[in-house]
Amino acid sequence: MGKVAIIKPGIFNGAADSRRDEFDFDNEKLLTNETPIDVVFIGDSITHAWWNLDEYFGEAGLVLNRGIGGDITAGIIHRFDADVLQLKPRYCVLLIGINDTWSLDGNEQASIQAEPPDSVYNRIIGNYEIILKKAQAANQKVIICSVMPVYPFHKIRNPLVIKINNRLKALCKEYGLIFIDYHSAVTDSEKMTLRLELADDGLHPNALGYSIMAQKLKETISANKIDFFMQYKK
Repeated sequence: MGKVAIIKPGIFNGAADSRRDEFDFDNEKLLTNETPIDVVFIGDSITHAWWNLDEYFGEAGLVLNRGIGGDITAGIIHRFDADVLQLKPRYCVLLIGINDTWSLDGNEQASIQAEPPDSVYNRIIGNYEIILKKAQAANQKVIICSVMPVYPFHKIRNPLVIKINNRLKALCKEYGLIFIDYHSAVTDSEKMTLRLELADDGLHPNALGYSIMAQKLKETISANKIDFFMQYKK
């Protein structure tokens, strides 16, 4: 068995670098063994922390976690070929975007000005379109998940998340993709803010939060009867 050539995205100078060696090594093993991949979950720390995906989605087959804490939409563009396309999973589940919004806050100590909401929105949506075009060109099936809200209520971030999700939902219609609306499942009665009991730090889901997300994904997938789970494989 000869050495398999793999795609290695290299250094991005961001959060996406933190697990690069780990992912490159695992990708090489999978490709060398010609292991069929069923689903790749890719995203930031919300995906990263959801490490035991088999416990939730084992009926989907071999499920990989390619989440990286702190990652942003530009990081996904940088590593999408390596961590999704070359593995050729039946489906990719993408959840990314909340970390892009931290630039709304600026940083007085570092003399970094707050970025206007419209600029953040345009960058996130523009990067999503690049990712979706990559996937479309490779005939890669992608499932888009809504960006998660935060707690406590943030007068700029939370409304921006809703605006982003509305556009992502529209993009899914344009591309013929499934949209997983986690947002409506985890928000309070005003459908704006993350429910306090679902995340200990106001952002990252706890066990209850992940259970609700898993149920939402399963319900949406089952309603569409696609070949995500084994009972729908053709």
